[in-house]
Parts: sequence; structure tokens; C-alpha cells
Amino acid sequence: MSEKPSAVRIVNMGEEMFNDALYFVEQARMSTANPYSLWRNCRAAILYFCMSAESDLSKLIVLSLKRHSELNAEQEDILDFLINSSRVSGAIPEKLKTIKKKYKYLCKINGVNKTNLPTEYEKLTSLRNKITHYSFSQNESVYSQTILEDTERALPIIQDFIAHIWDVANLRTPTWISHESYRELKDN
Repeated sequence: MSEKPSAVRIVNMGEEMFNDALYFVEQARMSTANPYSLWRNCRAAILYFCMSAESDLSKLIVLSLKRHSELNAEQEDILDFLINSSRVSGAIPEKLKTIKKKYKYLCKINGVNKTNLPTEYEKLTSLRNKITHYSFSQNESVYSQTILEDTERALPIIQDFIAHIWDVANLRTPTWISHESYRELKDN
């Protein structure tokens, strides 16, 4: 007897990653006695916060492009890349290769002239990059005495940035960014 396929679940990756980051912030606060646990949880929180923002950037590019009545070839390629899971070419379109480029593209397709990332968010992504692309030269940043404070400061930075990008896309800010502690997520 075959199993009945489960219903397709609508994923809100931005919310899930944000919520996971909150979990790791809480774990970091409880791990101050063990530096390895503290570092692990702080690194995870920073990575998850940044992933939540990048996920929403991609989502908002899709939503913004879908509002256009006509798309040029570049816009069609970008939309196809972001929504087509069976796309043959895995090459990332140039305008999506970095956070800065995604942000600039979101601004452009929504007619917003501002194209510089907010400074605090850019600093946070710099720390994320030092973790993700770690080399010994990054040791001081990644294993700093202030890593817990840096992690706790990430919360309002991400909340502000996500609210900002939803505003750029002229959409209502999601309510989940107001949460400041981890919660169990449930399907609707």
C-alpha cells in the first residue's frame, strides 16, 4: 500500500530562518560558561539572521516582478531562476550574485533610487561573511570578546532591514519580525 502524498506546504523561509536565529540567540545567552557553545550559537544566530533577510530579498524580487505587466528578457531570466526548481541552467544571474546586487535590483524594479545597503546591515553581513568564508585572518572578529553583544545587536538590525525591504517593495511588513524570542511554528 502506498502512502498518501502530503499536502504542499507553503514555506516562508524568511520567517523560519529568523525564528531559528532567535533560538540560537537564546542558546548563546545560556552558554556563556562554555566558550565553544557560545561561539557555536552566536555564529548560527548571525548566519540565520542574514539568511532570513536574503530569503526575503529573493521573495520580494519575485513578488515585485510578478506585479509587472510585461517583463524584459533579463527580468524573465531572473524570475525563472528564482521560481523554477527544474531550471536547466544553474547559473546565478549577475544581478543576484551578492546581497548588494539583490538589494540594488529590488530597489530598481520598484523605482527606488536608493541603492546602498543600510550601514548597520552591511556591517552585519560583513561579520556573516567572516564566519562563512572563515580564514585565520578573520579569527579576531569571529572569536571576539563581544560576539554575544554583536549577536544580540543583530536582532534589531535584521528587523529594521526586513521592514525596510518590504517597504521598498511597497508591501506590508510581516508581523513575524516583531518577535524577539523563539516560538514553535505551526502550519496554518
